[in-house]
Amino acid sequence: MTFLLLEKGQLASVVTALEMTKQPDDKWLSQNATILDIDNNPYHLERWEDPQTDSYRDLFLKIGSPWLWFSRLELDDRALKALITHPEIEIYRLRDNDNHIAGMIELDFRKKGECEIVFFGLDVKYIGKKLGHPVMIHTLHKAWKSDINRVWLHSCSSDHPAALRFYQKHHFQPYQRMIEIHDDPRLIGLLPKEAAPHIPIID
Repeated sequence: MTFLLLEKGQLASVVTALEMTKQPDDKWLSQNATILDIDNNPYHLERWEDPQTDSYRDLFLKIGSPWLWFSRLELDDRALKALITHPEIEIYRLRDNDNHIAGMIELDFRKKGECEIVFFGLDVKYIGKKLGHPVMIHTLHKAWKSDINRVWLHSCSSDHPAALRFYQKHHFQPYQRMIEIHDDPRLIGLLPKEAAPHIPIID
């Protein structure tokens, strides 16, 4: 057994990359469907056209801070704007019947023949409401365009503990594992210190 000693203020995450190379057989759902009916409660998955940087960061923080998402927060306004308005990147917001945002999805089609599900997350208030499965099915139908032959994503050990099992249940196969070492985003001002309390701060 080998141990890697981190400097104080650093975090290490185990990152698992997963992929699927053929479209799942969920033919019952229209690829253009945007309405999810969960226990008679409608949710709407909308394409976010021309997102503004401040609004995007607010949503990214809301959905991702419990799991230490921080990559988009490292970008300045110019770099972030160029990324989130790129014509081959699609961002979706999930809204409930009261128009509250319940989740976000980000798809990257910049590599020919592939779609990366860059972000897939629910507001913690909506976790446990049976949303995960139908939202993923809708996401996969949006990802599997006619010219796509591979859809992939990655999950890390900072994510929800059920994330890996959830992705495998939806036909993703793990193919690579990596170790990511980075500064704790709570200590360099990217995330509030109360984010992800299940991961202790060591400074």
